[in-house]
Amino acid sequence: VRTQTGGSQVPWREGSWDGAFHFVPPAIGPVVRPEPGSEPSMDPATEMWRQIDETSDVEQLERFLKLFPESPYAPAAGARLGELRRRPLTPGPAVLPRIAGEPFTVRTGPKARIQIMNIEPRYAPGIKLPPGRYDVKVTAPGFDTVERTLQHRDEPTDVWIGLPFRDCPICPLMVEIPTGTYTMGSGGEGEGHHNESPERTVEIRSPIAVGVFEVLFEEWDACRDDGGCQRYLQDGGRGRGQYPVVHATVNDAVEYAKWLQARTGRKYRLLSEAEWEYAARAGTQSDRFWGQGNQCAYANGADVTAQQYNSDWTVANCRDGFTYAAPSSDRRFGPNAWGLYHMLGNVYEWTRDCWHDNYLGAPIDGSPWTKGCHGHMWVARGGSWSAPPNAIRSAWRWYFNPNESDENVGFRVAVEFVNGVGGHRR
Repeated sequence: VRTQTGGSQVPWREGSWDGAFHFVPPAIGPVVRPEPGSEPSMDPATEMWRQIDETSDVEQLERFLKLFPESPYAPAAGARLGELRRRPLTPGPAVLPRIAGEPFTVRTGPKARIQIMNIEPRYAPGIKLPPGRYDVKVTAPGFDTVERTLQHRDEPTDVWIGLPFRDCPICPLMVEIPTGTYTMGSGGEGEGHHNESPERTVEIRSPIAVGVFEVLFEEWDACRDDGGCQRYLQDGGRGRGQYPVVHATVNDAVEYAKWLQARTGRKYRLLSEAEWEYAARAGTQSDRFWGQGNQCAYANGADVTAQQYNSDWTVANCRDGFTYAAPSSDRRFGPNAWGLYHMLGNVYEWTRDCWHDNYLGAPIDGSPWTKGCHGHMWVARGGSWSAPPNAIRSAWRWYFNPNESDENVGFRVAVEFVNGVGGHRR
């Protein structure tokens, strides 16, 4: 109804339903699962608009207009975006106006040029600006240009913008992340689990770049064609190309990283568990890097879309349009603050660590934990398309047999910078 009326009529309900609901009762007999990719779905613009049609998030509206400028919902998105941009920022009750403003700092790799496109003064770290929205452009030779609109409030702003790059035409897209410290784990409180405790401070000392996406089938197949990867990884009929690799073992992931290293001369590898959580959080300490709610705008997990084929699942009360893994080409899921997509949900990602039941005795320098393992299991992080909301968290961790493949498990790679110097390519 919403689609056919261009958004002028919106279905609603009141109360709750017990058990399954059907407009047409299902046929009596065995349940026949649809072929992968055959499930009914509305067009991507409608799916995304359903998630943001009441949002006041400027970045989500900007992303929608960039992806779907010809959508029938574009006028409504543009009107709301204009209204939000015209709203004055309201300072807190104890904040007095400052003429000079607060420091505004953008951090990135060395040899990069930072410009603020909508002001006259030239950018310098810590430039004092009044509250507002600033269009930032970061460029460097050999890297993709990044343009981002940043919100500056009446408080200091310190933002990291990594520059994406590929080391070869068939290599994965990478982006540098900053070094720093963070609190790893959850302490087992709230939605946390005992295996996520005790919380501890971890320092990530060496600069690395991390895959913008999970390794894709087209990248794995390029490795096989080049003789660097041996196994044909099954996709279950759900799509190859830009879909994330699944059915990968730890050895498969290591083999792929070694192929990249041989091809580029750079040290590619899996992330340690501590590096993985640091990258997933992207400077946040909340359960999820986007805060609370709105899972379907950032993570492909168990949701209403998947529940229509898995009625007993515990799901998020939203619809992301995917029953299984989503391809990297579909950008309805937003990245975290460091430009990484699908860090939560989509597919579990192998790490360099074997499984331990908790963090007692774990390294605090970001290195992998491979001694004193509990059993023969290996750590995978991030949850997947079938994971319930509680598992779509930055601190969530689980284990799988490293020598077996699973339809939920793939991997993401990292690359170390030579001599600890990041931000440029050899």
